Amino acid sequence: MKLTILKSVMNNIQETFSMYSYETGGVLLGNEGLISSFIFDEGIQHCDVSYIPDIKQLNTQIQSKMNTGFQVFGFVHSHFERRTLSVADIIYAKKIMELNHVDHIRMFLYVIKDKTLFCYIVRKDTDLLEFHLETVPIKEI
Repeated sequence: MKLTILKSVMNNIQETFSMYSYETGGVLLGNEGLISSFIFDEGIQHCDVSYIPDIKQLNTQIQSKMNTGFQVFGFVHSHFERRTLSVADIIYAKKIMELNHVDHIRMFLYVIKDKTLFCYIVRKDTDLLEFHLETVPIKEI
């Protein structure tokens, strides 16, 4: 599935992550291949070496969005300059897949130093695949 992200969502990700040090995160949602919503999560334990999400808070917000027709496109978190997922990121992705009985998951990575968003697909049975997102400007009314 081809994914597109609204320019306003990309701007929100850039602004939000630039206000915090790296290793914070959130969830990207939308529908029909269009990422139109970003839920930010500072995490339950803030440190510069790993992002530990506040699962309870995130699940409440995700469920609220899903009740209005949104679907989850993946999880996003920030690194300062590393452009690839860490081993811990991949292990975390595989735990999410196991708990949700899915065979793949998208993990978005925002690199603060480069102001770039990468998207990886982590699969149960293989390593990961990288792909890039397009940004789409919002029509001004």
